[in-house]
Amino acid sequence: MKKIITLLLFGIFALSISIFTSFGKRIRDYYSAHVDVTNISERILSNGIYAQVLLSSCLYEDDDGSIYAYIVEEKTDSGERAYYSRKVEVITGVVDGEYTEIINVPDFNALFICSFTSDFTEGERVIIEKIVY
Repeated sequence: MKKIITLLLFGIFALSISIFTSFGKRIRDYYSAHVDVTNISERILSNGIYAQVLLSSCLYEDDDGSIYAYIVEEKTDSGERAYYSRKVEVITGVVDGEYTEIINVPDFNALFICSFTSDFTEGERVIIEKIVY
Protein backbone atom coordinates (compact mmCIF):
# COMPACT_ATOMS: atom_id res chain seq x y z
CA MET A 1 0.00 0.00 0.00
CA LYS A 2 2.84 2.39 0.86
CA LYS A 3 4.46 1.66 -2.48
CA ILE A 4 1.26 2.55 -4.38
CA ILE A 5 0.84 5.82 -2.44
CA THR A 6 4.50 6.69 -3.06
CA LEU A 7 4.18 6.01 -6.80
CA LEU A 8 0.92 7.99 -6.95
CA LEU A 9 2.46 10.99 -5.18
CA PHE A 10 5.54 10.84 -7.40
CA GLY A 11 3.30 10.77 -10.49
CA ILE A 12 1.34 13.80 -9.28
CA PHE A 13 4.60 15.60 -8.54
CA ALA A 14 6.05 14.83 -11.99
CA LEU A 15 2.83 15.89 -13.70
CA SER A 16 2.70 19.20 -11.77
CA ILE A 17 6.33 19.97 -12.67
CA SER A 18 5.64 19.43 -16.37
CA ILE A 19 2.50 21.62 -16.23
CA PHE A 20 4.29 24.46 -14.42
CA THR A 21 7.19 24.26 -16.85
CA SER A 22 4.91 24.57 -19.87
CA PHE A 23 2.98 27.55 -18.46
CA GLY A 24 5.92 29.29 -16.76
CA LYS A 25 7.23 30.95 -19.94
CA ARG A 26 3.79 32.35 -20.80
CA ILE A 27 3.37 33.77 -17.31
CA ARG A 28 6.87 35.32 -17.36
CA ASP A 29 6.30 36.82 -20.81
CA TYR A 30 2.90 38.19 -19.74
CA TYR A 31 4.51 40.26 -16.96
CA SER A 32 7.46 41.46 -19.09
CA ALA A 33 7.25 44.77 -20.96
CA HIS A 34 6.40 44.30 -24.63
CA VAL A 35 8.40 46.75 -26.73
CA ASP A 36 8.73 48.06 -30.27
CA VAL A 37 12.30 48.66 -31.40
CA THR A 38 14.03 50.58 -34.15
CA ASN A 39 17.57 51.29 -35.27
CA ILE A 40 19.51 54.38 -36.27
CA SER A 41 18.89 55.33 -39.89
CA GLU A 42 20.27 57.94 -42.27
CA ARG A 43 18.05 60.76 -43.54
CA ILE A 44 18.27 64.18 -45.10
CA LEU A 45 16.91 66.64 -42.54
CA SER A 46 14.83 69.70 -43.46
CA ASN A 47 17.94 71.90 -43.21
CA GLY A 48 19.58 69.82 -45.98
CA ILE A 49 22.03 67.97 -43.71
CA TYR A 50 22.45 64.23 -44.27
CA ALA A 51 22.52 62.78 -40.76
CA GLN A 52 22.14 59.64 -38.68
CA VAL A 53 18.78 59.93 -36.93
CA LEU A 54 16.64 58.11 -34.40
CA LEU A 55 12.93 58.38 -33.67
CA SER A 56 12.45 61.08 -31.03
CA SER A 57 10.16 58.70 -29.10
CA CYS A 58 13.27 56.63 -28.25
CA LEU A 59 14.94 59.47 -26.34
CA TYR A 60 14.43 60.59 -22.75
CA GLU A 61 15.90 63.33 -20.59
CA ASP A 62 17.25 62.91 -17.05
CA ASP A 63 16.76 65.44 -14.28
CA ASP A 64 20.32 66.68 -14.87
CA GLY A 65 19.58 67.33 -18.57
CA SER A 66 21.46 64.39 -20.07
CA ILE A 67 19.77 62.53 -22.94
CA TYR A 68 19.49 58.75 -22.82
CA ALA A 69 17.83 55.86 -24.62
CA TYR A 70 17.17 52.21 -23.89
CA ILE A 71 18.71 49.57 -26.12
CA VAL A 72 17.96 45.86 -26.26
CA GLU A 73 20.71 43.36 -25.48
CA GLU A 74 20.45 39.68 -26.32
CA LYS A 75 21.42 37.27 -23.55
CA THR A 76 20.80 33.63 -22.69
CA ASP A 77 18.29 32.89 -19.94
CA SER A 78 17.82 29.25 -18.90
CA GLY A 79 19.14 28.06 -22.26
CA GLU A 80 16.90 30.27 -24.40
CA ARG A 81 17.46 33.59 -26.15
CA ALA A 82 16.15 36.56 -24.14
CA TYR A 83 16.26 40.34 -24.48
CA TYR A 84 17.08 42.81 -21.72
CA SER A 85 16.96 46.61 -21.61
CA ARG A 86 20.07 48.72 -21.09
CA LYS A 87 20.22 52.47 -20.59
CA VAL A 88 22.80 54.33 -22.73
CA GLU A 89 23.70 58.01 -22.89
CA VAL A 90 23.17 59.66 -26.26
CA ILE A 91 24.52 62.92 -27.66
CA THR A 92 21.92 64.51 -29.92
CA GLY A 93 21.84 67.31 -32.45
CA VAL A 94 19.03 68.83 -34.50
CA VAL A 95 15.42 67.76 -33.87
CA ASP A 96 13.51 67.48 -37.16
CA GLY A 97 9.88 66.46 -36.75
CA GLU A 98 9.69 62.93 -35.36
CA TYR A 99 13.44 62.35 -35.84
CA THR A 100 16.45 63.53 -33.83
CA GLU A 101 20.00 63.70 -35.15
CA ILE A 102 22.34 61.34 -33.29
CA ILE A 103 25.89 62.60 -32.87
CA ASN A 104 27.27 59.92 -30.56
CA VAL A 105 25.97 56.73 -29.00
CA PRO A 106 27.88 53.69 -27.61
CA ASP A 107 26.48 51.28 -30.22
CA PHE A 108 25.18 52.55 -33.57
CA ASN A 109 24.00 49.04 -34.55
CA ALA A 110 21.83 48.49 -31.46
CA LEU A 111 18.07 48.15 -31.42
CA PHE A 112 16.50 51.09 -29.56
CA ILE A 113 13.23 50.79 -27.63
CA CYS A 114 10.78 53.31 -29.10
CA SER A 115 7.53 52.28 -27.41
CA PHE A 116 6.43 49.89 -24.68
CA THR A 117 3.28 48.46 -23.11
CA SER A 118 4.32 48.76 -19.45
CA ASP A 119 7.02 50.53 -17.49
CA PHE A 120 10.39 48.86 -17.15
CA THR A 121 13.81 49.68 -15.75
CA GLU A 122 17.34 49.01 -16.86
CA GLY A 123 18.24 45.34 -16.84
CA GLU A 124 14.68 44.02 -17.03
CA ARG A 125 13.63 41.36 -19.51
CA VAL A 126 11.60 42.70 -22.44
CA ILE A 127 9.67 41.05 -25.25
CA ILE A 128 10.18 42.47 -28.76
CA GLU A 129 6.81 42.85 -30.45
CA LYS A 130 7.90 44.47 -33.71
CA ILE A 131 10.70 46.37 -35.43
CA VAL A 132 9.73 49.86 -36.58
CA TYR A 133 11.53 51.40 -39.57
